[in-house]
Amino acid sequence: MKLITRFYNILILIIIQNINAQNFKIDTADYPQRKQFLTGYKEKSKIFNKGIKKYSGSENRELSKVFSAFQTSLEEDIKDRNYLFDERFISFVKEKVQMIADKNPDIPNDFNILIAKDNEPNAFNFGDHTLVVNSGLFYYLNNDNQFIGIICHEMAHARLEHTIHSILSRIRKNNDKKTEVSLLKKSANQQEKAFEMFKTMLYSNMKERREQEIRADSLGFEYYKKLGLQKDAFVSALQLLKSVDEQKPDSIYTTTYRKVFDIPNQKFKVEWLKMEDFSQYNYKLYTKKISEDSLKSHPNIDLRMTLLKQKITEGGFNQEERDATPAFKELKELAGKRIIPNYYDTEKYGLGIYNCLAILQKKPDDDFAKFYLGKFFNKIYEARKAYTLNRYLDKIDPKKQSYSYQQFLSLMWNLNLDEIRKIKDFYEKSES
Repeated sequence: MKLITRFYNILILIIIQNINAQNFKIDTADYPQRKQFLTGYKEKSKIFNKGIKKYSGSENRELSKVFSAFQTSLEEDIKDRNYLFDERFISFVKEKVQMIADKNPDIPNDFNILIAKDNEPNAFNFGDHTLVVNSGLFYYLNNDNQFIGIICHEMAHARLEHTIHSILSRIRKNNDKKTEVSLLKKSANQQEKAFEMFKTMLYSNMKERREQEIRADSLGFEYYKKLGLQKDAFVSALQLLKSVDEQKPDSIYTTTYRKVFDIPNQKFKVEWLKMEDFSQYNYKLYTKKISEDSLKSHPNIDLRMTLLKQKITEGGFNQEERDATPAFKELKELAGKRIIPNYYDTEKYGLGIYNCLAILQKKPDDDFAKFYLGKFFNKIYEARKAYTLNRYLDKIDPKKQSYSYQQFLSLMWNLNLDEIRKIKDFYEKSES
């Protein structure tokens, strides 16, 4: 139920501002859990790939190739520690999946459960009975019923085999995909290319994707209805995530940059804030001849909510909001505490610095933000030395980014290697 595109707005976390950085330890003890998951995932993947028998021989072979390439890339992604193996999250999701499957026997209940270290409020499945829930989803939702509604939607996608149909559609329209899969074995960066190939196959037909979302809403609500829960939570989850998507980004003030980067061994420099003049930027050079709506990954959210409300009112619309259970409240709090570490673990160092600055703008003495600012700048320093900074720090895109984020990126790109080192050294000392 992805409602959030890649965003540059900031997550100011009041919930983590009282955390003492010296008492915070980065989790490095999940190796046994990752190993156990990978062992089971490899076995399930073999069974799934062999089980794609209802399609013609050639299509079966191509599907198996696509999923095999993707599964290998996912295994590498797990080894890179981009997923959170915290049993509190995993057990909660498994419990909800089993609860839904118990009331809806047509749903498979043998899902592989992954909790992504991703702050976007999102959940999705890969089509091979792998269900991914971003930790950010727990942070933004209000209660268990909203969460269950989203999981019902994703299980409907799985039941309708939307991922498989999207890949087949791509294969049938473009036989060159056969060659693309074969070339993966001969190319560098196989992991990243397999992911990109997989996403391209899923997202290339936007019209089909929008239709799939409406069908998943419809079937997902039927699943949800059998649980006897507050019915309008299915819609309120959409409404809540829509409001997150539409929220205006917060701004980092010039005074904040001055306070944070004016350090004893290096004074703040006004020229760091110099921005490129984009007034003559010709956006038409980059405009494709596709309507804006055709580029959306989902149909109009208001239309989806209208269609769902029609279904809900057929049996009576319950407006009463349910409170979250203690278990969900705990996960919501834990997800809030994970937001800054998520940026570090997933190598989104630029966004991590931006969010640390936002926290320091609200609370200048926040040890947690200073702790991670040192870690982020250490990674930025190493990347600058290795000429790989563009992997971790966005380029300026005035059409898609807020002015505040453009200002931040300008400052980061204006810093030279020695200036980055001095900032790194100062904030790394604050960790001790």
